[in-house]
Amino acid sequence: MLKEFIDTLAAQAVAASLPKIEMADPTKNYAVRKPDGTIEFIGGRVPWRKHLAQDLETVVAFAERFTSIDEDGTSAVIWYSRERIVCLTSDAERFDRVSVEMLKSKQIMALADLDAKRPKMPQRDFLFMLRTVFTLNAFPTSPTLIDTLRQVKFESGSKTEGNIQRGKTSIGKEATAAATFLDAVPEQVTLSVPVFDNAFMPKHHGVRCALEIYEDSQQFQIFPLPGEIEKAFSHAEADLCQSIRDLLGGKSTVPVYYGQP
Repeated sequence: MLKEFIDTLAAQAVAASLPKIEMADPTKNYAVRKPDGTIEFIGGRVPWRKHLAQDLETVVAFAERFTSIDEDGTSAVIWYSRERIVCLTSDAERFDRVSVEMLKSKQIMALADLDAKRPKMPQRDFLFMLRTVFTLNAFPTSPTLIDTLRQVKFESGSKTEGNIQRGKTSIGKEATAAATFLDAVPEQVTLSVPVFDNAFMPKHHGVRCALEIYEDSQQFQIFPLPGEIEKAFSHAEADLCQSIRDLLGGKSTVPVYYGQP
């Protein structure tokens, strides 16, 4: 019994002498009391960079500042995507970073909402959306579209119509609904919109949309065709990559990657 007690004490003493792993933040100061009673201060590392930049020039400036190869054989790298741009000043440690959040434009978010919900709107609300959300500049291939849609008039009659066609649909045995001035209204229209709201990404990209008129309910509908929003994002991301590479210059050794670190 005594031997077991002594063995247990010995095991505890050995365990107490072994190093123990504890979570510690190296950017904070810690005081360590040594066996001889003296106190040693450890930690106090400079906090890691988590800068939020406002333009590409700032990101590139940090990347160029840390282009020299470090002891692990790596240097600064830049990652980009539709969500953010991130510069890691050291690809080996990946702690210090400078980032820019990519802001989605109100126009591209409105198109995504139209694609998801596909609402039908009265003529006045539809025109208001085109004038205030997308504006006249969004229709470079159909500059008179808004004026044309203003002239669309709805009328009803008692003629029976068995043939369904755009602008004239049978809604009963004796009642029909028709919309005039439709010859100039395209079935598809390309909206030119900015994808990002950041000041350094002002370029517009085309998004083809279907344009429908429901003469029976006197409503309008517009929504992007399949894959058009993703295509606009892909083109905008390609432009973003090119802008970063142009700022770095052709002789730069800073890698530029697509995705998130």
